[in-house]
Amino acid sequence: MPGLLKSVPVTDEQRRVNDRHSPAVVLAVVLVLGLYIYLFTHIHEALHLPAPQDLAEQLGVCVDFVRDSDRNVISIEPISLVERRNTGDKLHLVFYLVLIPAFLCSYFLPLRYKQPSLLIWTLIAILLMYGSRGLAGILLAHAIVYLVLHPRREPYPVLSVVPGIFGYFAFAPGPPSGAWGWMQVAAIPLISGIVYVYCLRRLLLNPRFAPVLRTLVIQSAILTVFAGALVEGGTGNEWELPLGFFMFFWQWLRLVMYHIDYKDGLIPGNIRMVSSPET
Repeated sequence: MPGLLKSVPVTDEQRRVNDRHSPAVVLAVVLVLGLYIYLFTHIHEALHLPAPQDLAEQLGVCVDFVRDSDRNVISIEPISLVERRNTGDKLHLVFYLVLIPAFLCSYFLPLRYKQPSLLIWTLIAILLMYGSRGLAGILLAHAIVYLVLHPRREPYPVLSVVPGIFGYFAFAPGPPSGAWGWMQVAAIPLISGIVYVYCLRRLLLNPRFAPVLRTLVIQSAILTVFAGALVEGGTGNEWELPLGFFMFFWQWLRLVMYHIDYKDGLIPGNIRMVSSPET
């Protein structure tokens, strides 16, 4: 079964040839995003503009099934259903306002800066929309997958403490307070590193146990849903996880394909970001 990397024939040189800028494209994208902001958020109130429904009625347009209770266009995107602190319209506004600079950076920056800029803007969007717990949750999931699929052979890998750091901020009920709280901040990453170096990594370097552990990580989305169903069915209580975990599971298919490439020897054992030379 082909993975992701087997179907990427485009070289960096070809990307640089195709990396041409068109003012018309930029203007069109920004205008479309601006239209989305007007239709799906309350930006018209700040700009003292008529609501989308009022404008449609003035133009003689009436489409009942697209109207929202607050006189803008109704949205059924999941972004409006997963956050209890803010309304869906506020989340849409943040999303589109972050999407505009993310597009401009990915469009105009040199090739070697495009991918880092998308990563940075993605993290900013998650932080603004879903808070520090959501951001810590998705970083924790990625850190665990990286450490499982790429066990380091150094005596004390620094990255082994990262899951503990993100795990604390993902599951802690609030910011640390007092001496005991700060002791937990220091102790949990240390315990995470010890468990990884002296237990998990040894299993990952064992040819008998490594495939099992990697398969468990790859199938973590299904296993988490199954565990959640058992917990809620057995206790009757709602099982809560940081939203970042579920955002990570949206990438489940990509993770499976990545695992296929890893098993086929197409992924280096120690991934690092390689910058392309500029022309």
